Amino acid sequence: CKGKVIISGIGKSGLVGRKISATLSSLGTASSFLHPSDALHGDLGMIDVKDIILMISNSGETEELIQLLSFTNNNGNLSILISGNPNLPNTRV
Repeated sequence: CKGKVIISGIGKSGLVGRKISATLSSLGTASSFLHPSDALHGDLGMIDVKDIILMISNSGETEELIQLLSFTNNNGNLSILISGNPNLPNTRV
């Protein structure tokens, strides 16, 4: 990753994401937590094309994350989803 790792999730997934971001920062990897609702209401500017977006969602179907994924795909970011739903289609772009 030539930029930073941006981690996003809502609820318990968001709490896990905040911890992962803190751990990555402690290990010297630039990272930030971005709440998906905040992203959609003005904070998308913190995402650079060089950043990797790590999304965490139990269902994999959280509407705010789906909208964030649409932005990151259009922006050219690599996006990774960690989900508890084994039935999600492969959404590689």
